[in-house]
Amino acid sequence: MKLEFLYDQGISFIREDGLVANERLFGVLDGVSAPHSPKHPPKLFDGLTGGEMVVRLAEDFLSFLIKVLPQIPPLRQFIIKLNELIDEKQKNLNVGERAGAVFAFALIKKDEVEIVQTGDCFAVIEKKDGEIVVSPNQVRHHDEAMNKEINSLMHEISQEKFKQPLETLSEKRLNEVKGEMWNRFRDTLIEARRQDNNNPRSPRGFGILNGDPRLEKMLWKKKFPISEIKTILLFTDGIIPWSEMKKLSDEEIGRKILEIHRKGGLAELLLSARKAESKISHAEVSAVAITF
Repeated sequence: MKLEFLYDQGISFIREDGLVANERLFGVLDGVSAPHSPKHPPKLFDGLTGGEMVVRLAEDFLSFLIKVLPQIPPLRQFIIKLNELIDEKQKNLNVGERAGAVFAFALIKKDEVEIVQTGDCFAVIEKKDGEIVVSPNQVRHHDEAMNKEINSLMHEISQEKFKQPLETLSEKRLNEVKGEMWNRFRDTLIEARRQDNNNPRSPRGFGILNGDPRLEKMLWKKKFPISEIKTILLFTDGIIPWSEMKKLSDEEIGRKILEIHRKGGLAELLLSARKAESKISHAEVSAVAITF
C-alpha cells in the first residue's frame, strides 16, 4: 500500500482543513465556521475559529482512538462518538449557528476498506476492473442557492452605495460592497444552514459534523474488498475551484481528478488547482491518496 498526503494553506489566514493519517484510518476534513460578518465577528473557542476547533478536535480524537482500541469497530461508530463531543462544545447554539466540518474517511481493515463521506469533501474509488465510484457532492444545491443570493446582493449593494455596476468597481469599493454583503447575508445563511444541515428532508440537505445527531442519516457509506481496489483519493473541495466544479457532474470530477493524479500524484493535483484559480483566491487544500 502506497500513501500520499497533501496539505496546502493557500491564502487562508486560518487552518480549517485537516488530515487524519495513521496505520488504519485516513481522511480529510474541511472546517466550517458559523456564519459571521464584519458586524458579527466569528465566535472563538480558546482562540480558534469554530471550523478550526472542530477539525483539531476530530484530528486528535480519531488519531488517538484508532491507536488504543484492541478491535476496530465500524467507522460510523467513530463518527457518532466524535459528533457527540462536538455537541458538548456547542450545546447552547442552534443548528444554523453551529460550526462543523465535512469529511471523507477511509478505514483500512484486513480484507476490506470502509469509506464514509459527507458534504463537499470527495472520495473517489478506482477499482481494478476499471469501475470508478465517486461520492456525491451533497452541498452542491445549497451552494448554488447561496451563491445566487450573494451575487444578487453584491449587485444590489453596488448600485445602492456607488451607483455603479459591480464589474466596474475599484478594489477598495469592491471590498466595501463585500463587507456590507456579508452583514446582510449572515441571517440568510444562518436560516439556510438551519434548514439544510443534516436534514434528509431538505432538497438541499447535506451532512456536516456539528453535533447534530441527524448526521448519521446523511452519511455516504461504502465497503469494498481490498482485493478489488486500485486507488482511493480523498480530498477537500479546494482541489477543484467552484468555477469548474459547478460545470461538472460528480462522476466527471472524480474522473478528472484521477486522470491528473495519474500524471504526477497529489503534487500535480495541487498545481492544476492553482493554475485554475486566480492568484488571489488560492484555496486551502487537503488530500490523501491510497494506492494498493
